[in-house]
Amino acid sequence: MLSLSLTGYLLHLHTVFSSELKATFNFHKPNGIDQCEQVIALSVMFAAFLIPSGWVLSHLEDYKNHSRE
Repeated sequence: MLSLSLTGYLLHLHTVFSSELKATFNFHKPNGIDQCEQVIALSVMFAAFLIPSGWVLSHLEDYKNHSRE
């Protein structure tokens, strides 16, 4: 009988904690941004800086030769 009550108690704890965890992780701030939006924003920011600088660096020799002519 003791093991049955222990099993019931553990099952109760599992349901309580799992429902609390679901409530914690499913909470979405009304004015906040989620992780997907953060990844998109960071990707756009890095692309905005790295693509033009990469283009300039890849054409650096053209700029050097063009200024001498």
